[in-house]
Amino acid sequence: MFSPGRLLTLGAFALLIYMGFYAVPGHAPQPADFDPEAVARHEAAIWQSVTARSEFATAISCILYQRELHRMSWFRAVESGMALSQAVGQFWLMTGRYDRAAPRFEQVAGVERAWKAAAFDPMVVARHQVTWMALVRDTKRGDGTSQAVGEMSEEMGLRFGLPAVAAMDAAANRAPALHVAFSRGTAADWDQVALQLTHAYTSLQVSLARAAGASAGR
Repeated sequence: MFSPGRLLTLGAFALLIYMGFYAVPGHAPQPADFDPEAVARHEAAIWQSVTARSEFATAISCILYQRELHRMSWFRAVESGMALSQAVGQFWLMTGRYDRAAPRFEQVAGVERAWKAAAFDPMVVARHQVTWMALVRDTKRGDGTSQAVGEMSEEMGLRFGLPAVAAMDAAANRAPALHVAFSRGTAADWDQVALQLTHAYTSLQVSLARAAGASAGR
């Protein structure tokens, strides 16, 4: 039998673990509170790990990416990050009919919607995401096709509650960066990929901050 003192210690330890697992990064985090450089670094690491076929590293990077970008608790970050890891791994192994990966991306979007209490349709978000990923991966189309950027801006706009046009600049930076990752694989300059992704997420952060400011001023 445990002594009362030991039970109290174990209870306090369990409470700390619980609070840490469910804690969100920062106090009352807002959509624009993420660190663009950290998000970019995590996304570059996701694709670096995927191309190297490292499932564990992919999972860790997906969890960190979800937590930082969406300001999630560790519990939700693990839930959505593991689903994202499976989704990108499945996508990378495909050579066509990429729509088969949509259900896993829909699962990720569903967790995000529940976390944010948002109103977007996860199926629609997943469909846009798989479409732009397929276009960006298609090296014959080049790295900056208007269709890929358009699909990405629609997806990001829905995810973050922005008009698609407000996410256009972010998409215009993100699509070429991911094209490099997809087309060059392990030979990609990952520092350069991360740098361009930083520009993309900085633009997204600016758009989110503007939208929040406009909403507060009403």
